[in-house]
Amino acid sequence: MNTNTSNFDAAGPFADGKIVPNTKLEAINVAVAEARREATTEFFARIGRSLRTLFELPRRRAVRSELSQLSDRELADIGLSRSDLPHLFEEGFVEGHAAERAEIHNARSVTA
Repeated sequence: MNTNTSNFDAAGPFADGKIVPNTKLEAINVAVAEARREATTEFFARIGRSLRTLFELPRRRAVRSELSQLSDRELADIGLSRSDLPHLFEEGFVEGHAAERAEIHNARSVTA
């Protein structure tokens, strides 16, 4: 006779680090707990990103200011144009810009 009064199976409440529910109510409770954990994780990740952005603002302003004082020729020498300056700190700018510059370089190499 099984004297285990728990709703979980005999293997225990955990299998591979997750709770294994035996009833629909337990399944709902597990799903709610996992959703809360994911929401909490995302919430704190957003706070972290926001704080990082806030702390980087003075440095970003200094870089933008310094670059805006360069001539168009000096900007071109480092692979930038004046129209790039507002987008320097956007996500994916560096990767996209590097790929764009590589395409231009390859096109010039083929025609030369």
